[in-house]
Amino acid sequence: MKVLELKNQINLISALVGRNPVIAVLGNFLIDKGSMYGNDLHVTLRFDSDSKGKFLCPIEPVKKLLAKLDKDDDVIFIAPDAAYKTKKTPILSVGVKINGTVKFKFESEEVKDYPVLPTVGARISGLSDTDINSILRCFNFTSNDELRPALTGVLVDRDNIVGTDGHIMVWNDHSIESVYDAQIFILPPQIQKVLKPADDKAVLHKANDSIRYAIVSPGYDIIFRPIDEKFPGYTDVIPKPKDTKYSVSINRAEFLKTLDLAEIAANATTHQVIITPKKGKLNVFAEDLDYNNTFEDNLEAVIKGNKKFSIAFNIRFMAKLLKESKDETTFIKMMAPNKPILIDEGILLMPVMISNYR
Repeated sequence: MKVLELKNQINLISALVGRNPVIAVLGNFLIDKGSMYGNDLHVTLRFDSDSKGKFLCPIEPVKKLLAKLDKDDDVIFIAPDAAYKTKKTPILSVGVKINGTVKFKFESEEVKDYPVLPTVGARISGLSDTDINSILRCFNFTSNDELRPALTGVLVDRDNIVGTDGHIMVWNDHSIESVYDAQIFILPPQIQKVLKPADDKAVLHKANDSIRYAIVSPGYDIIFRPIDEKFPGYTDVIPKPKDTKYSVSINRAEFLKTLDLAEIAANATTHQVIITPKKGKLNVFAEDLDYNNTFEDNLEAVIKGNKKFSIAFNIRFMAKLLKESKDETTFIKMMAPNKPILIDEGILLMPVMISNYR
């Protein structure tokens, strides 16, 4: 296998397992029947491999080796019992063949010590590129807080694919058939570095243990244990159309530029900005009372609604959403000062509470 492809696979396995795996044997990848596996007890990665036999190979030495080889070099791993396990050398040593010549031997461990790997079970549904892109997009807005594990993953339920960090929530509908059979699960964050569009050839399966799921794509599989936590009741915070008090249409680039300027004057801890719809204008105001700094600007906007109120939010969260969008116009719906802001379709931004509404 070419170094370029192999390096990508090993780096993904290394990122999954980490430098200090839960058990030491997980610091190896497994070669078995033309496949290469990495495992952290929650997620298993499988890649196609040119190596034969069944044996373990240490991740870190191989990773360092690949970093020094040319991308077009060919690398194959040789099973220890086929090349180096002798009576005089009881220690298992995996051979590394580079461009047809064995040049390295790395100490290995017994395969029997490696955890039993789950396998792919019954097919559930096709997984379109649109659904995969929705999953990856939702992972951009999940939390890193390990004390709230449900928010580190992406929910797939009967209707939607959902990601939230408690400040921003993003959701999209999907075409995954499994959810109509009440199979609802939370995808773990480990899969986001591996999952990628596959020309609509990816397939969702159950694993053979009935606990895990598997995403099977050309060249690789991801077998994962869903996060066993209750996801927040996200539907409760999605506003209904009748609750909209203001609809604002504004140029995205101009709004983003104004928010970048407003952050200069905003409080360095809260990053708070206040917007107030006015006739044909959106007032943007930020201040830092500790240093007596203020910023104010009025942007051209299409405003629908007549109930006057202001709403505050974190500038950085809004800027993150605006930078992700490629649309020329941003659509904002406001319900009340203490209610989430609906941005475009399928994005909610939680407000920041303010004591005096302008």
